[in-house]
Amino acid sequence: MLNTIKREENSENRNVVAQVHKFGGSSLANASRFHAVLELILQQDSNQPIWVVVSAPGDCTDDLLAIIEQPNDADRLIAILALQQKLTRLIIGCLPAKIAANCNLKIKAWLQDIPLLLRLGKPNDVLAIGENISALVLSELLLSKGVAAVKLDARDFLYFNNYQFEFVYSQQKLIAHIQPDTIHIVTGYIAKDMANNTITLGRNGSDYSATLVGSLIKANSISIWTDVPAIYSADPRYFTHAQPYVAVNWQQACLLAQLGNPVLHPRTLYPLQQGKASLLVKSSFNSQKRGSAVVLNAKSQDFLTTIPQAQLVSVPINDPLCIDTVAQQIQVPLSLFDQTKEQQRWLVPLAAITLLLEYLTKKMLKATLDPQLYFAIAWLKAEHTSGQCDADRILEPNRVQHRTENDERIIWLLAGPLANEELNKLHDTILNKAILHTTLL
Repeated sequence: MLNTIKREENSENRNVVAQVHKFGGSSLANASRFHAVLELILQQDSNQPIWVVVSAPGDCTDDLLAIIEQPNDADRLIAILALQQKLTRLIIGCLPAKIAANCNLKIKAWLQDIPLLLRLGKPNDVLAIGENISALVLSELLLSKGVAAVKLDARDFLYFNNYQFEFVYSQQKLIAHIQPDTIHIVTGYIAKDMANNTITLGRNGSDYSATLVGSLIKANSISIWTDVPAIYSADPRYFTHAQPYVAVNWQQACLLAQLGNPVLHPRTLYPLQQGKASLLVKSSFNSQKRGSAVVLNAKSQDFLTTIPQAQLVSVPINDPLCIDTVAQQIQVPLSLFDQTKEQQRWLVPLAAITLLLEYLTKKMLKATLDPQLYFAIAWLKAEHTSGQCDADRILEPNRVQHRTENDERIIWLLAGPLANEELNKLHDTILNKAILHTTLL
């Protein structure tokens, strides 16, 4: 493998391309999943430099958050010991005995540092332990199989300045850590600010880490390995007839992320806007499935997504920050609901309201919060789609409070949640209309 940052300096290497693979917590939930990920890595084209970005294993981030939130030292110590025991079992199942023992010593030391880190006011350093565990175990697993691998802490080279990614500085930092003919295992979710403080990139932020790494090394492809085999027309956990798509339009993927769809982190696509890397979503549980490619010029499809609890925030039009900038900086999904000459209304998940209002207050920006809590339904429309009237008719008895529509999507805000039966009926109506229209064409 070759140095992917410097490859253009050697004329013989100009055609070498790198690949990035991201594995989430569910893909690394136990020893068997680590071995499955190992096999997926070994199946990749070794003629292309391989970079792997990992989330914390299983529920480790939730465990660390619970430790941080413990009310006293005694309860915290009990929670730390419980996590240590869980991780010990994981590592013993993953690695040969001697290597496992050494890894457990390292992880024990990291966990023992938690009380001190919290006294120093560094909860993000505590959260960073989870991703470092995955990177350590996976790199050692590769080494135990005779494969050259190195663990990289993303905080050594991913830098942000006031929420903005410092591309040139980060690329310069990364060069010193690259090893030829080696698989690089990188921690997702974490980075540093310019004062060398650990920062986190939000829930599911490892997707964002993967595309940042991809942009730095000029990767040709980025694969997001997850627990679902594709990007679906709706969440397959709740929609009986949700349809997987082989190709997803780039703009629609951005809109889905803005609406909080769980498949892609809201900021995942930003680093790829100026590059040529492909983005593929696949299942690490069923790698034979084709997955979904996010493609710039793919035809648009019909999607239905929901926000179970959302509010509207009104912001004057003349405020200096646009919604995309705010969403990037506070790392939460925000969607433009509608606007007049005087103001915009932003659709915001309930969980993000406090963070948004605090941010706007610090920026001295005026915002008005609609106190009503809504159940939001968004339909991203395929080109030449039909069925708006049928969809409205289904929702009519369900107390639709607000409705907005443009060429790309319709959003309905309901006073209360819609039953799964009605949601499935809405989805099937939309998809059947789309299929019928395509057939007629």
